[in-house]
Amino acid sequence: MHTTSAIAALWAQNWSDLELARHVAHILMLADQSEEEGNSMTLRSLEVLPFNPGSSPTRVPSTDGVMARSLTAAIAESIVVPTGARYVRLAATQDIFATYGSATATIPGDVTDGAASELLSYGRDHWRFLGSDVTSISVIGSSTPIVTATFFKE
Repeated sequence: MHTTSAIAALWAQNWSDLELARHVAHILMLADQSEEEGNSMTLRSLEVLPFNPGSSPTRVPSTDGVMARSLTAAIAESIVVPTGARYVRLAATQDIFATYGSATATIPGDVTDGAASELLSYGRDHWRFLGSDVTSISVIGSSTPIVTATFFKE
């Protein structure tokens, strides 16, 4: 089953939040050695399977598609999404905030319009699906974290 079809099938079940959480996509990497045309990084494919909350991805292979930023306190930096990337694993040495697309990440105060940057807590990997319109990820930290973004294609 195609990755986006599998995700759509999970969402179409009309489960409660708890039931849906029990079927959130578990991401497994399948080695795919083909390079994207015009891009020097090798992005590997993903297969999405159901898993239980609290689980973490297994069999995570190495990749040639890793970007890194060493942040200055309260200064946003942009990470360019490689051509063909559909998934990213973000990790940082401290808490960070992120936005996806053209908006610049900020350290939020009281935000009630839905435009706050997303908190990505230190100590775990954060996996995100990237729509075809997402060409950059903006990240910011309140101190000086190092952020890595590992990219994969479908």
